[in-house]
Amino acid sequence: MVNVPFKRIDDLGFWLSELRAGRAFGQRGSISAGTGNNPHVQLFNPGGSGVTALVYAATVSTTTAQQILWGFYDTALSSLHGTGVNLLRGGAAGKCDVRSQASTSLLGTLIHEQEFAASDGRILPPVWLGELGEGEGLIVVGNTQNTLLRLGFRWVEI
Repeated sequence: MVNVPFKRIDDLGFWLSELRAGRAFGQRGSISAGTGNNPHVQLFNPGGSGVTALVYAATVSTTTAQQILWGFYDTALSSLHGTGVNLLRGGAAGKCDVRSQASTSLLGTLIHEQEFAASDGRILPPVWLGELGEGEGLIVVGNTQNTLLRLGFRWVEI
C-alpha cells in the first residue's frame, strides 16, 4: 500500500501539487458496442509499470438511458485508446492506459452503479475512484447492449 501524503481524499492541494510535478494524467476512450454486447472502458495499470495510480475521477457520457457500473477488472481489455497524456504540458507520457472492449457479459467485480438518462454526461463519483497497483484495472460498463459509452479518466502516478 502506498503512503499517500495528504489528509483528505478531496485535498485539492495534493492534486495540484501532483499536476505541477508532472505526475497527473488524462486519457479518453469510447466504444459503441454491437448487438448483444455491452460497452466496457478501462483504465489499466500494466504489470511492470513501476507506478501506483490514484484515480481522481472519470467523466462519463452515454447516448442511451442505462445504468453505468464501475468496479475492478485486472485483465487488459482488447482495444488500446492510448497511454496517459501528461496534464503538465510537455511532461512525459504516463504508464497507465485506457482500453475498451465489447463483451456479451458484464466484466469485472462491479461495486457501484448510477442511472443515466439518454444523452447524459457527468463525473463519476466526483473524487477518488480507486487505487491501482501494477496489473490492476478500473472498469466502467454500460448495462444496456448496443450503446455508446464515452469516458475520460484523470489520475496521478506515484
